[in-house]
Amino acid sequence: MSLTTTPTRARPRPRPLAVLLTLGALLLGAGAQAERRYFSEYGYPVDKPDNAFYYVKVPLPENPDGPGYLYQAHYKDGDALYAEGVRGGPGKDDPWLGDFRYLYPDGQVKEKGHNDEQGRPDGERITYHENGQVEKYQPYRDGKINGVEKQYDEEGNLLLKRQVKDGRPDGMQISYYGDDDGGPDGGQIYEERRYRDGRYDNFYNRYDRDGNRIGHADFTAPGVLMAWNRRSDGSYSRREAHFFRDDQGRFRDGAPQWLSLMADHNRDGSPSSVSLRYPQKNSQWRIGLDGDTVVRLEHWVKRVQQGPAIAPLGNGGREQGQMRDGLRTGTWEAYDDDGQLVRVMHYKKGRLDGDWRERSGPDGQRWTHKHYRQDQEDGPWRTENADGEVVESGHYRQGQPVGDWHTLEDDGRVRDAHYVDGELDGDWTLHSADGELLAERHYRHGQRVGEWTQYDADGELLSRVPYRDGRRHGDVFERRDDGVQVYARFDRDRLDGPYRETTAEGYPRLEGHYRDGQRQGRFVEYSEQGRVEEITPYRDNQPDGEGWIRDRQGKLVPARWEQGRLVSPSRSSGRPGTPP
Repeated sequence: MSLTTTPTRARPRPRPLAVLLTLGALLLGAGAQAERRYFSEYGYPVDKPDNAFYYVKVPLPENPDGPGYLYQAHYKDGDALYAEGVRGGPGKDDPWLGDFRYLYPDGQVKEKGHNDEQGRPDGERITYHENGQVEKYQPYRDGKINGVEKQYDEEGNLLLKRQVKDGRPDGMQISYYGDDDGGPDGGQIYEERRYRDGRYDNFYNRYDRDGNRIGHADFTAPGVLMAWNRRSDGSYSRREAHFFRDDQGRFRDGAPQWLSLMADHNRDGSPSSVSLRYPQKNSQWRIGLDGDTVVRLEHWVKRVQQGPAIAPLGNGGREQGQMRDGLRTGTWEAYDDDGQLVRVMHYKKGRLDGDWRERSGPDGQRWTHKHYRQDQEDGPWRTENADGEVVESGHYRQGQPVGDWHTLEDDGRVRDAHYVDGELDGDWTLHSADGELLAERHYRHGQRVGEWTQYDADGELLSRVPYRDGRRHGDVFERRDDGVQVYARFDRDRLDGPYRETTAEGYPRLEGHYRDGQRQGRFVEYSEQGRVEEITPYRDNQPDGEGWIRDRQGKLVPARWEQGRLVSPSRSSGRPGTPP
């Protein structure tokens, strides 16, 4: 049918739209009390003009040639004509009567159609793109689409064509890629889908841009529907089989669906996942595969997971066990990507409850054992090496470590600590494999207290730090890796008091004084031979005032700093290491 041909079905010949609009314009011009009523883009009344898309002047003049009113709507912005025709009223639910049309702001027709005397669509209804090309064509009869419905892109290429009967798809629906050379008759078909009495009847074909069929579904036997999808290289991406069976066990079209099988495939043809669904029982199995290994297994009954289950892990491993009413139950095991057992857990109603063990340590040669109660660690905790020797032990209570904890580290060192209500409390020690004390600490309710000491393998003191209420407080000693020894005083974790650095032999390197964490007063720097190299005055943690530095000849000369900057002598006057 031509896009401009009206249906041949007999109907009252309408009065030409131009005549009606001329009469309407005259009558509107005569209405001295007309006011504007504003509407949104979707036809809903709005109170404020700023929120409106179009307006209608009311009251509407009566149609002199029949029922309804002469209707005109204008864009709110620019006052261009938006819609016109004969209508039952100004509202969005008031039907058109006879010919009508909508326009773009530039006057180009946006949509046109015809309604019968009852306000039902009748005849051709056509919508247009802004460039004037047809966007959609719909043939109506008695208020319903009857015939071939079509859709086009802005270049006039056919995108969709389908048969419609009494408003419902009935027959083949064809979609096109919409290529530039498709034209009004369509180019390369994208998909063919068949409908019967408004329902998709499970037949379809899908094609790539080269015309190769890459998808298909159809009944191959009574009650047996087969479907597949292919990639562009011809390999299957998915295959499906659906079986329809009646109460007597007979397979036939139109019977209830009994079983649905679906398999997704890798490019090499191997399956990546399989699904089995029994719709009548609301039951489904989902299986994920990695080669010959099942990495996912789920059984859903009425949307609740039940029975054996396998869950993939992010590292390529998997966990497996049982589900009951959507919750983990009983023994669950975890395996790494090599299939080695790495963890054993026990669940009760979805919570960890019972013994738990896991591989740990270098090369997974250790096993850590603990006990859970309602998702919390509770009970003895230990780690054993490959020889069965306990290398770490302790105890948990309601998810918190308590009591004495003993740890044997990989290098043979032994760590001992004590916990109260999950916090370190009491002595903490670290001994070498030979039993020599390497470190000693003290805690109270998780806070650092008392004197902390650290020793090297020969028993030489490396550090001594006093703590009060978790903060350094008092005289501190530290020997750095380069042998420099630091003597300092802290007050509430801030340097406060005399500060001194010496070489390993005891020669001074730096002397000064801190107040509330900042350098204050004179700081003296020494060479490795103990000679004074620089005397710098500090105020509020930056050099400021009179001091001494050595010049290029090695002589100690007066110097002055102002707010952290050396002002005398200048940098170019021969400071050591600075070119003149």
